[in-house]
Amino acid sequence: MFFGEAGLIRTIDTIWTRIALGLVIAQICAAVFLDTSTALTWLGDTFPCLLALVVMLSFRSNRRKSSGTVRLFWGLNEAGFGILFLSQAVWFYYDVVLRRSAPNPIAGDGLFLLALVPSLASFTLRPHAEGAAGDLRFRRLDFLLLLFWWVCLYLYFALPWQLVIKSYANYNPVYYVLALSEHCAALVAVGALYRKSKGAWKKFYRQFFFALCVFAAGSLLQNIFIDRGVYYTGSFYDVPWGFSLALLTVAAALGGNLESQTAESELSLRNRGLWSARLAMIGVISLPLFAIATVFDHHTPQPIAVFRLRLIFGAVLFLGTLTFLKLSSMDRELLRLLSLTESSLESLKLVQKQILGSQRMAALGRLASGATHEISNPLTAILGYAELLRDNPALIEEEQQSVKDIQAQVHLAQAAINGMRRFVRVEAEAEAEKTP
Repeated sequence: MFFGEAGLIRTIDTIWTRIALGLVIAQICAAVFLDTSTALTWLGDTFPCLLALVVMLSFRSNRRKSSGTVRLFWGLNEAGFGILFLSQAVWFYYDVVLRRSAPNPIAGDGLFLLALVPSLASFTLRPHAEGAAGDLRFRRLDFLLLLFWWVCLYLYFALPWQLVIKSYANYNPVYYVLALSEHCAALVAVGALYRKSKGAWKKFYRQFFFALCVFAAGSLLQNIFIDRGVYYTGSFYDVPWGFSLALLTVAAALGGNLESQTAESELSLRNRGLWSARLAMIGVISLPLFAIATVFDHHTPQPIAVFRLRLIFGAVLFLGTLTFLKLSSMDRELLRLLSLTESSLESLKLVQKQILGSQRMAALGRLASGATHEISNPLTAILGYAELLRDNPALIEEEQQSVKDIQAQVHLAQAAINGMRRFVRVEAEAEAEKTP
């Protein structure tokens, strides 16, 4: 047990986990020992930026060391936490650089909500299983559909309460529910991967799941105390969220040398591609349902209802275009596969003809081999009797000449049989060389 724990410590002891741990300790010290002040606000905005950057760089380090689907998995998570870094940088820019309150709505809210969308897309790849990437160009379109769907959710539910009508009492709860829903979706996805994986991948998914749990709980804690009006930047309420980012660097350390594993059925490989497509189609179909709900919702102010209907109209056009591009790509891929199938059938027919010819030659060779054997024995006997006759002194000269003619003809027949034997042997050796 001791050696196992020592090996685990060596695995997670990387430059990124050390930096993240140092930042979390510094964040705790600032929250405990500093009172509410400008310095605490600056530190409170700096620590999340640095922690998100460290997580992004740890994922980038893994991406550079990996290949195939695993490389794409790390790349998507790197992009997601790059978006998270940008969302925190917006707050840093207003609080530290401009030294003034951020406007509402702020871009950081939308970026924070979209940060986990690339991670959700990476989970659909199921990187622990080998043989994933045959349909990645279709999944890129599915990813765009999912990304835009989450954007539409934020624009539909939350943004109107700040952009159309200033109502923070309505904006904040909706935004919190959207963020929590996204976190729960990520947890469900990682939990499903944990159940279907094994070995080192199982340990990695377990750590990732634990880190996302703390991430979701820390975000919810911040939102609750913001809504109650007791939160301030740099307070102790930021620590759980910062600690969750440090846990993500530990997950990155555990997954640094992971590779895809074999032993997945063809049906599972097909289902893996279907899940991302199904989620994308659910997103497309849900938008008209939102429009119908808006029409029959008489409690929503009319300006917000008009804004939402216009949003749905534009979103349906955009998502319809993406869906059309995906269907066109699938049609081209289907035509290509049909062409390959036709070519394979022609090749198969040619191989069948070659096999039939080989079988006929083999049968002819067996027949010739048997025939030469059956003919050779009587010829040997005839030649033996002819030699006995030749030694008979009672034969006249004419009879002696007839015996010599018999011997000559037998020798010609034997030469023909030997030539047939050589031909059969050469053909058999050629067929053996052709056979893999």
